[in-house]
Amino acid sequence: MRHSRHSHASALHYGDPMGVLELREAIATYLRTSRGVHCEAHQIMIVSGSQQALDLSARLVLDPESWIWMEEPGYRFARNVLSLHGCKIASIPVDYEGL
Repeated sequence: MRHSRHSHASALHYGDPMGVLELREAIATYLRTSRGVHCEAHQIMIVSGSQQALDLSARLVLDPESWIWMEEPGYRFARNVLSLHGCKIASIPVDYEGL
C-alpha cells in the first residue's frame, strides 16, 4: 500500500512491449562482456517464459507444414507448440552420444 500511495499515474500504463529498457540494457551488457555476443538493447525482447519464446519464434521463423527434427525423448512442450503451428515433426532417437 505504501508503494501504491507514492506511485505516479504512469505506473498504470502499459510499458514497452519489448520489456523494461533497463533490464534489456543490462542483458545486452552481460551478453557483450560475458558471452562475446554483439547485441544492443533494442534487439532483446523480454518474454514471460520459454513457452512464449517458442511460440513467437515459431510464428516468425517457421511456415506451416515445415519439417522439424526433434530429439526423442525431447521437450514435450516445444513439440506441442510446433504442432499447433502446423509443423511436421520428425522424431530422431537419442542415445548416449546424443542426436
